[in-house]
Amino acid sequence: VHFSAAASAKGVATKPELVLESSGPAEVLIGDTFTLTISLSNPGSGVATGVVLSERIPAGLRHAAGADLEYEVGTLQPGESRKLELELVADRPGPVANVILARGEGNLRAEHRLNLSVIAPQLELAVGGPQRRFLEREAVYEVGISNPGTAAAKDVELVAHLPDGLEFVSANNAGHYDEATRAVHWRLDELPVQETGVVKLVTMPIRAGEHSLRVRGTAAKGVEAESEQPVVIEGIAAILFEVRDVVEPIEINGETVYEISVLNQGSKAATNVRVH
Repeated sequence: VHFSAAASAKGVATKPELVLESSGPAEVLIGDTFTLTISLSNPGSGVATGVVLSERIPAGLRHAAGADLEYEVGTLQPGESRKLELELVADRPGPVANVILARGEGNLRAEHRLNLSVIAPQLELAVGGPQRRFLEREAVYEVGISNPGTAAAKDVELVAHLPDGLEFVSANNAGHYDEATRAVHWRLDELPVQETGVVKLVTMPIRAGEHSLRVRGTAAKGVEAESEQPVVIEGIAAILFEVRDVVEPIEINGETVYEISVLNQGSKAATNVRVH
């Protein structure tokens, strides 16, 4: 008896793949919340299993759940894609590289880097004016406020605090003086990037001694700056001489007496006074 048998088998090789992309704004204002859109797909011919998304939040950004994030996607069928959204907060100005990693079983791996910039306003103050002044002589100061940051400063307020040795006289650009706090206030809706505003403050020295003019600037998003201008206020010594003859007229070869009065009409003591 003779017989024979034959068998055949056909197999299909499949290969899963992971493709990861993320998108978001190129610039974000500090303190603002923004959304990253994450797209994860499997363009391969096999099933991707055990897929997990992970991210370590870079410096400059913040998430409510902490710095290390992980999301379990699970299984992605061939041709299947998922879209996710991630909310982050811009926390520190400067360039930021946000990297998201996708990994799955069978050494599947994909990575995407998104570069963005966190912009922020900044304030700088400069005070110009006399550092030494006499009593009752006006002292004029110019206060400059500039924005060297990367975003416009909103709701800007500039405040000059007068020491007790200086009395308010006037201020330009709608400066308002609050007598209770001895402070002059200026307000500006917006200060653009790389712009500088200058205000003028006129004061009157009324008390001798060492004093300090303090200036403070604030804006939205918690931006602030301070500066200080020292000023020494001195009195003035003003000497007046007066000579009076007591006896008049004077006889030939006679003697007479003159009274010499020396008066300091100023506000500062006069030293080493001599009458010749």
